[in-house]
Amino acid sequence: MVCLLLSYARAPLGRSKLKIVACAAVVFFILIYSFHNGFNFISDNATLKLLLPDKETNSEIDNNIRKAVRIRKRKDGRYVTSGRINNKAIKFIVDTGANSVILTSKDANAVGINKTELQYDIAIHTFNGSEYAAAINLEMLEIGLIVMYNVDALVLGPTSLSESLLGMSFLSRLKSFKFSKDFLTLRN
Repeated sequence: MVCLLLSYARAPLGRSKLKIVACAAVVFFILIYSFHNGFNFISDNATLKLLLPDKETNSEIDNNIRKAVRIRKRKDGRYVTSGRINNKAIKFIVDTGANSVILTSKDANAVGINKTELQYDIAIHTFNGSEYAAAINLEMLEIGLIVMYNVDALVLGPTSLSESLLGMSFLSRLKSFKFSKDFLTLRN
């Protein structure tokens, strides 16, 4: 577009057609280059990183053949990421010490879990002390490009736990999860 405007503004009528053709050729080659390898503008061995919508989580998607998510450690030392349950966004603290995915009462409400039908009969021990939780099965849990089906989870009653936990019932089913420097990489 800029090429077209410049060609008409500065060139005599005979040369403008040549400039238009040249600009069209440049745009054509840029588009061809952009579309090769499925929109990847960098080599296949490099990581294409896309920031997830929730900037606070500092999560990135690794768009290589294997699905992976990189989570940056926060200043408080925690790894926090966004996920989706029943197409609702949930913030999770990654906790390898938690045997299961644990949803706060608030997050369970947000994803449409009917808590009145749950039986809070599983004793668990958190940093806040002992509590009771109810066992549930999540039909689908998404963290970036990683999607898991039929994930065992627990729902807590109203507690002081402020965020849900992404525990081992999800993490152990991954191909790998690896801590390195300031990142946790989840691979499926």
